Amino acid sequence: TTAVDIAISGPKAVVLCDATAGNLNIALPAAALAKRMVVKKIDVSANTVTVDASLGEVIDGALTKVLTTQWESIEIVSDGTSWFIIQ
Repeated sequence: TTAVDIAISGPKAVVLCDATAGNLNIALPAAALAKRMVVKKIDVSANTVTVDASLGEVIDGALTKVLTTQWESIEIVSDGTSWFIIQ
């Protein structure tokens, strides 16, 4: 669980985000170095959690994915060059 901006490292991760104190930025590792990530917003605040792809890579064609509501999440997988939302 995190309440601060982080850069994910490692091939797999589940990140629970508490944005109560402010908007959060979650930086993904390079798609070539990772396989599967889950990011979930767990707080009820109006603050956002922005999931940011690495160095011009994309998440379903976009540079970022923004989570805005409590319990919203994305599960993403890498093909080695891009990220794809599977849930």
